[in-house]
Amino acid sequence: MKEKFFLENFIAEFEEEPNIEIDFNTKFKELDGWDSMTSMMIVTMIDENYNVVISPDEMKQISTIRELYNLI
Repeated sequence: MKEKFFLENFIAEFEEEPNIEIDFNTKFKELDGWDSMTSMMIVTMIDENYNVVISPDEMKQISTIRELYNLI
């Protein structure tokens, strides 16, 4: 899996925030557009694109996009 592709998929879930700057060190839970719906959309995107199911407990334990990427 390519990092760039993952990051593009992650950013695509924030379409309402066109000026958002995200990289692998971003603490995604601190982003203005982050909420429970966005979390579900990210989990769904990962399941659909990478066939990996991220549990709610796993999501609670991580904070950066790099950590999320490493779960996959």
